[in-house]
Amino acid sequence: MYTLELYKLSQIIFIILLVSIAARIHQVFLPKSYSSILDFRYSKDVARTIKSSSIRLGYLSVISMAASIIGIHNEEILIGVGTAAFLNVWPPIMQYRLLFIFENKAEKNRLLFGYICFICFSILFSYISIEYILKSLQGESVFGVTDSKGFEILISLLFSGLAINAETILSRFAKFEYSLDIETYRTDLEILLVQVEIEEGEMDIYHYEIEQGAKEYQITEELLRTILVLEKIHRGAWYYKYLELLFCKVKVLQRIAIHRDISVGLGQIKISTAQDLLKKNPYSFIDKMPEASFGVKLCANYLGDLIDAFVDMYSNDIKGKSVYEYIASEYLSGKEFMDAEIVKLYSAVLEKRTGIMFMIMLISAWSRI
Repeated sequence: MYTLELYKLSQIIFIILLVSIAARIHQVFLPKSYSSILDFRYSKDVARTIKSSSIRLGYLSVISMAASIIGIHNEEILIGVGTAAFLNVWPPIMQYRLLFIFENKAEKNRLLFGYICFICFSILFSYISIEYILKSLQGESVFGVTDSKGFEILISLLFSGLAINAETILSRFAKFEYSLDIETYRTDLEILLVQVEIEEGEMDIYHYEIEQGAKEYQITEELLRTILVLEKIHRGAWYYKYLELLFCKVKVLQRIAIHRDISVGLGQIKISTAQDLLKKNPYSFIDKMPEASFGVKLCANYLGDLIDAFVDMYSNDIKGKSVYEYIASEYLSGKEFMDAEIVKLYSAVLEKRTGIMFMIMLISAWSRI
């Protein structure tokens, strides 16, 4: 019979902390490869779900094997991993009241089943890592069907692959219809706010451009700065800016860039949007778009136009929608697209960071009508 002693409890807490820290690192530093069951339900991004499961099971395996090597017993490792997985899914279980099994509709019960299986798969893979992968790597015979250690390792890794595919299938099965609000993406919002704080310092070198652009187009510096930081975070791989530079500066490639209507510069403004703002042939300005000063000014110009449009249309088309939602949806898609995750995240970040000066500016714009 298993008895919980103080030293065992400390080992369990140690495992919980390690898994929780690893999960947080995954979310903050590899956000584009992070996905949950709810994320998959809304995005249907199978590739991202597989990548997320691979990374998560990877660090679960490393933590489990390392803990076993330093002498922590299997029971404590499995309890720690299971508890960490439970703590990961507990907030959405409570948010969507999934424990009311007999009162809930089938889709909610499927989601609860998905979360239960998420915990079980975490424990199962931890066990596979300790009992099969680690022992195979240490040269022990764990299957008893062959003396080939390479074959045993291959079988162990096959189990890992099956677990990853099972999680992906599970995510597809645990479909769930629910109204999308920012609470749905609470964890993603927390991650994004941390990223904004980390990346914001790099915008200091454009302080004068931001100040000048905000003043010229009558918007707040904080609004402009926040949009620029958000676009930097979501720009993509580090080499994208060099590709933008190449396609905008090399005349042979400019036609391709204009035809594909790529997003360019600090504000990631589309070429067609820049053309509408500047009322010019794109060939006359495309080579300037990667330049920081031009990009900041273009972004300020666009934000100024969006705020003016919001003020003009407020009484008719977009009543009931906040200015933050309107700016986020129009800036990201060029049209109202309110239910997209990225729009809700942008909107929430803008609302949290722009402050009272933005509202004063908006009131001032209304007064000019």
